Amino acid sequence: MSMFNKNPRNVQDVSRRLNQVMGPKITEDHHSAHLLLANTPPDGGYVLDIDRHDYDADLNKGPHTPDELHVALRPVLVLAQCFALMPLYGVSSPHPKHLRFQWFSIRVLYTCALVVGSITIVILSIIRTVNNGISFLSTVDFVFFGSSAIVALLFLKLATEWKQLVDEWGPAERKIIRIYGPLKKLPNQMRTMAYTVMALAFAEHVTATATHVANALPCTGGEWNWRLAEAYYHFAFRQVFSQTEVSLWIAAPLSVLNLLVTCAWNFMDLFIMVLSVALAARFKQINDKLESVKGKVMPRWFWRQTRELYNTLSCLTKRLDETLSLIVLLSFANNLYFICLQLLNSLKPLRNLWQAIYFVFSFGYLVLRTATVSLFAAHIFDESKRPVSVLFSVPSECYCTEVQRFLTQVTSDNLALTGCRFFSVTRTLMLTVAGTIVTYEIVLVQFNAVNSADDNSHNLTANCFM
Repeated sequence: MSMFNKNPRNVQDVSRRLNQVMGPKITEDHHSAHLLLANTPPDGGYVLDIDRHDYDADLNKGPHTPDELHVALRPVLVLAQCFALMPLYGVSSPHPKHLRFQWFSIRVLYTCALVVGSITIVILSIIRTVNNGISFLSTVDFVFFGSSAIVALLFLKLATEWKQLVDEWGPAERKIIRIYGPLKKLPNQMRTMAYTVMALAFAEHVTATATHVANALPCTGGEWNWRLAEAYYHFAFRQVFSQTEVSLWIAAPLSVLNLLVTCAWNFMDLFIMVLSVALAARFKQINDKLESVKGKVMPRWFWRQTRELYNTLSCLTKRLDETLSLIVLLSFANNLYFICLQLLNSLKPLRNLWQAIYFVFSFGYLVLRTATVSLFAAHIFDESKRPVSVLFSVPSECYCTEVQRFLTQVTSDNLALTGCRFFSVTRTLMLTVAGTIVTYEIVLVQFNAVNSADDNSHNLTANCFM
């Protein structure tokens, strides 16, 4: 009986003896210092447990591994700051303790400049829309620049909360790393995703610019001169240059603003993707271990340890959803709007080859990006439900309250990113969005005068300097 008392020294002795007796059964999967022992002796209900404070303190020791969130996200956050998003200091530091947010800083000023510029374009777009008549196609600039201003504000808000999120994520992640090992491919995977998405976004921006130049060429009789630049800016920024003359000191900042807004708009989806990958990968580590012991007799401490790690990820998922829910909602609303817009534009005759190239590339990229965001975000939900099959296969001789609690949590908890809890991002959401797009498109085709809204748009010379 004395062997099962609560004295930490005796607990260590018992742990040592169990390692000597059971050998590989314990040390094969976990380091003995990190085991949660939950053996119930035949003559009593005493539970052996390594002191929780010492356990957590031990896990918080040691250097930060390369696959921790802060370290893996460094290239992504540096990229964000190039587009006036996430105005934080210390993002390139190897330790999250150096992260800090400062309201009165050049980075926040850079973000505010993007917001002010976008809002200015929104106001001018509203004025032009009111003067020329409202239609679905006339709302493009209003939605594009308006949503980009909201994106910048949401990431500004996120920057004020980021250090707190990373401080909560880090300890939970290190517990999993100590038991299941690091994810060595995660940083490279995040970098690849970031560079691929932003390269495609830049390519789309270039094709859009080339399309405007091709539309402006007839205005100068095919000559490349300053009049071509004037015509280009009239096509690209009609809401601005319908109010004033084209000048270099206005045109140059507008070009920079347009590029930043395009990148910020794409970065919103990228950010959801990389965080979803990081979280789903941790769930996958637990699930892979569970799959390897499916149908086997495992001790109670194993189920307790796994359940607690799963619960840690559960809390982390809910915390991440609280932080990202507005961004997720805006992302899906934006993608839904622009897919409908592109489908509506497909009913219009294309003026030239560049316009055809831009339409095919832009629409394909938009659909691909929307599907990718949905699948990556839905992967969190998929991985959170994977333990069910393993838990249903637990042999009766090792079924215990820990397994029962674990099974109850997995089956009853809805772990997924949401759009402010209006919807949960799962695989079935993609079918719902597809059905919604078809419905909206039918309505738009019936009630939007596609040709009459832009009757003069086919007369290129009439639109050169309007």
